[in-house]
Amino acid sequence: MGLFGGGPDKVIGKGQATTGTIVAIKVETKSDNDSTIRQDTYVLMIAGRRLAVRQHLRPDDRVRLGMTVQAWVRDDDVVIDWAATMQSQGVDADNDLTRWKSVKDWGGTGIEDTTVDYAKAAKRGSPARLRIEAIERKSQLGGILRTTTVRGSVTIGTDEPYEVEIGRQNFPHYATHLVEVGEEVPALVDDKRLDRVTIDWPSAAEREPGIGVAPSPNAAGATDNQVFDMMSAGSDAAASSASAAPVEAPPPPIDGVSWDAYLEVTTRGFREKLSVTEQDALAQTFGAAPGAWLKISHAVGQGNGAQCRAAAGLRGGHAVTDAAAPRTKRVVRTERRDRPFRIGLWLAGVGVACSLSACCSSPS
Repeated sequence: MGLFGGGPDKVIGKGQATTGTIVAIKVETKSDNDSTIRQDTYVLMIAGRRLAVRQHLRPDDRVRLGMTVQAWVRDDDVVIDWAATMQSQGVDADNDLTRWKSVKDWGGTGIEDTTVDYAKAAKRGSPARLRIEAIERKSQLGGILRTTTVRGSVTIGTDEPYEVEIGRQNFPHYATHLVEVGEEVPALVDDKRLDRVTIDWPSAAEREPGIGVAPSPNAAGATDNQVFDMMSAGSDAAASSASAAPVEAPPPPIDGVSWDAYLEVTTRGFREKLSVTEQDALAQTFGAAPGAWLKISHAVGQGNGAQCRAAAGLRGGHAVTDAAAPRTKRVVRTERRDRPFRIGLWLAGVGVACSLSACCSSPS
């Protein structure tokens, strides 16, 4: 199984083209030098056989439990033909085989996601229902870091619903169709702290897999600092209500790579947990020379104060953010706001830690 099979190229070259159904998804993380990489494993049901494969599907926001995919099979090895699968949906995709590995079927069905400790949340709390009322995204550090807050109403059993605000949310790739205002999803509430709410995305996606459903714009590409709620979703006034604060001019290109291109590569590196090699390959699509990404990211990390403030979207050492949308009800927040704003960045997997309080302490 994969050890002596010659890898994915031999499976594609000598295997048989077929179709299969995704019957199980496992999402976990592993440490890779100084970064953490997400690993996705899929079990396909093909002609009555269960075959498991670890493979990075890109783009991954259309992965759905129970969907039919194109594949190649050779003995006990399988390669998902994601490009052909997405072509049938009119989506451009490629077959990224850099992380491919044929693995042993663990025998499970459904979705197992260990990137969030759902077992711990279930042990400490009670099942509940959360109705999404608003989704707010804010951009920090020039777009490198983006935080997402979900506001909604929680109902535990037959109790009266109450409002919560859940910060620092990430939406799993298998549930992007569920990130909609008005959607009701299962949740877990800490019995001792009702403001600690964990959205149970695996259970939500198992109940409503969304086969063939496109990802929600709220999950795939919501506008920074724009608030989507029941009153303003789709409103032109809401879309234009956020006023952009002026920031420093962006730094000049480095080795032919513009600032916008740098942000794109770095942002995708954070979101998709790309390794340095994968970020370098992505940078080449923006005009970078092979092997130049480390030099470029290091040059940005060593930039002067003006460049650092431009990267962070700062003025005078303070973060530029838009005012929150007005609220008419009391909200239980699930993240602390009284901690110093201090974020350490690891750019492109190298040790270029950028502390806001350090690099922006004095104007250039």
